[in-house]
Amino acid sequence: MDEANVEKTIELAESITRKRGLIEGIRGDFDAVFIRDVDARRLTKVAVDLQKSMEQSMKKISEKNSEQLIIKLQKLMQAVMKRLQMEFYAILCGSSSLDLEPDGGVVMADLRSIADCTIACGYGKECVSVYTSVRRSVVHEQLHDLRADRFPGANEMKKMEWKVVEEKVKRWIYLVQAAVNEVFRREKLLSRSVFPAEVAELCFRETCGDAAADLLRFPADFGNRARNMSPEKVFRTLDAYEALAALLPTIDSMFSGRTSAAIRSAAAEAAVNLRSAARTMIGRFRAAIQEDSSKPPANGGIHPLARYVMNFLLFLDDYGVLISDDVVRVLDPPRVFSGEDPPAIAWFVVALICKLNGKAATYDDVGLGYLFLANNLNYVVSKIRSSNLKLSVGSEWISGRESELSGSLSKYVESDWTRLISPLDARDPTVEIPREEAGEIFRDFNSHFRETYGKNRYRVIPDPELRTRVRDSLRAATVSPYAEFYDRCAVKYNRVFGSDPIALYTPEDLEYYVRDLFSDPSS
Repeated sequence: MDEANVEKTIELAESITRKRGLIEGIRGDFDAVFIRDVDARRLTKVAVDLQKSMEQSMKKISEKNSEQLIIKLQKLMQAVMKRLQMEFYAILCGSSSLDLEPDGGVVMADLRSIADCTIACGYGKECVSVYTSVRRSVVHEQLHDLRADRFPGANEMKKMEWKVVEEKVKRWIYLVQAAVNEVFRREKLLSRSVFPAEVAELCFRETCGDAAADLLRFPADFGNRARNMSPEKVFRTLDAYEALAALLPTIDSMFSGRTSAAIRSAAAEAAVNLRSAARTMIGRFRAAIQEDSSKPPANGGIHPLARYVMNFLLFLDDYGVLISDDVVRVLDPPRVFSGEDPPAIAWFVVALICKLNGKAATYDDVGLGYLFLANNLNYVVSKIRSSNLKLSVGSEWISGRESELSGSLSKYVESDWTRLISPLDARDPTVEIPREEAGEIFRDFNSHFRETYGKNRYRVIPDPELRTRVRDSLRAATVSPYAEFYDRCAVKYNRVFGSDPIALYTPEDLEYYVRDLFSDPSS
């Protein structure tokens, strides 16, 4: 650039900066030329020409008047750069979110033009400072609009009620998803649209890094707190883990720069912490099954442990891959499955069945123990069949439990009811039974029936289908044989024998009493 062009550049720079009220640090009313599209392109061209003039003048530093010229050029450059920074600030603050999309038209081109110019002239740091200051505030406002709460630390959470902590977890899940997928994503695209790649990474880190670090601090703290929580609270832990695990690839991609390594590490560590907390809580669930010492219900109904475990497992199964071996493998492999080891969730079912068998053995009444087993096996199998748990335990295992259920029902009927009919069945149907002997048989039956019915009257079978199945078994085992004996003897001898009737009950009476058994009071 010759001296004439240098002088021309100086005159143009002085003209533009004086016209716009900014030279040698004096600022008048600001009128953004980029927004009005007046002198915009000339301003960036002047800056580039000034840079070239300074470079040329620096080569002639030893010549007369070169030092004064350089000082003058530097002052003009500072004025032009400040002007451009103000333009940059005005565009950022005055543009809508739509304008700042990557295809935002004039607006994005102007921002990129100013950024390129300031970087080329050695003022990139100042431009970045303006950008990050504005966009950091925007990010803060956007997160505030999303109702970003102040999230408590691990020590503070210890003093909170679970309902409060639970709401904090729900709020965090919503917020982190919105922040990463909407706010941070938009800022990433914007920074890349305005700045060259390396500078864009720095701007994005400065704009969103602190907000990301704050968001990732909560799951880490919650994971530490969750380790000491009861097993039922594992589901919120899994919710947080699921949300964060799904976002990890996006976080790694967004914060991929060298300066963002701490963000990537914090996200990965928070996910590991949540997963570890879930494992600890599920391990505590296993211990709760093994250590349960509660007595079985007196009516032979569903044990609370069975309801607790199956409901827990049904919820747990909803998390799919999250409760794979990586999270749930906390038990030794059971030996009741053929082929390969079953999914870890099936182990808890095995542990429950073993525990229920132990509780059945604590009944003083053997028949009640079998009824208890039948009720609970039916409950467990029904829950499994109606859910995805059937895929975990397999059809072979289900068939095995159904066989056990049938066996328990048979033993219940045999131990409590079949003995009532044995004296009747022992008689040769072709031999006539004397009246006195028939009366003795009926009296013995009456006594045993009252006893058996009395102790079974308050026992329950909650499942309607199983209740019908058991009643049908009792009809086949008692009512039908009794009806045959009744028709054989009572019709002939149904008269007063001493002071008592020979047959106190008709077959219809027994049918009524059987139909009255096992009704669930809660239904």
